[in-house]
Amino acid sequence: MAVLVNAAHVRARQRFSLAHEYAHALLDRDRVVGVSSADNSRERIEQRANAFAAAFLLPEAGLEEELRQLGKGQPARTDQIVFDVATGGSIQGQLRPAPRSQTIGFQDVAFIAHRFGASYQAAVYRLKSLRHINQPESDLLLSPEQEEAGKDYLRALDLFEDIEAPVSNKRGTRELRSRVAHLALEAYRLGEISRGRLLDVGKTIGVDGRKLLELAEAARAE
Repeated sequence: MAVLVNAAHVRARQRFSLAHEYAHALLDRDRVVGVSSADNSRERIEQRANAFAAAFLLPEAGLEEELRQLGKGQPARTDQIVFDVATGGSIQGQLRPAPRSQTIGFQDVAFIAHRFGASYQAAVYRLKSLRHINQPESDLLLSPEQEEAGKDYLRALDLFEDIEAPVSNKRGTRELRSRVAHLALEAYRLGEISRGRLLDVGKTIGVDGRKLLELAEAARAE
């Protein structure tokens, strides 16, 4: 069993795609091969996989805790019972949040999106699905102006690339590249490959060949 994800997509979308395909791996094992695309997005198994991915990346309990930490998502009124020192009894009242303090804005959505490694849009839809925002609020948050403001918020905090930047192929293969470089250095040190071959290996894995050769010569001199 294998999952293939479009390497050209940004990090948040790749994460969602992986969770989506994980759902297929768990729930649709009878399928030989499947491609998730816009053409079949309305099929029930694709919608189920999307729902799974949203819940997997943005779990309800975690999302509610994050909203609580942000001071959002609280009820309009909360009953409070406090001890009355004068009478030895209790006083009952209501705690009301400050006006507009419970409004979930673009900055809250962007913060939540980054916190859970999801896209801004996915965070909005999940908040709506869990009834933390209504349809008009969802429409406003998904407007181009609000979405761009959310991205600007992430840029200002140097968080944008964590979810909205493409995945660096160089970063994604660094473990493999480091292993090949180590094997090449060891082979050169033992005289099993030539100087030219070492330079070729450096070119193949995207490492400065001269620096690799310098390190190899240092290793050979030990």
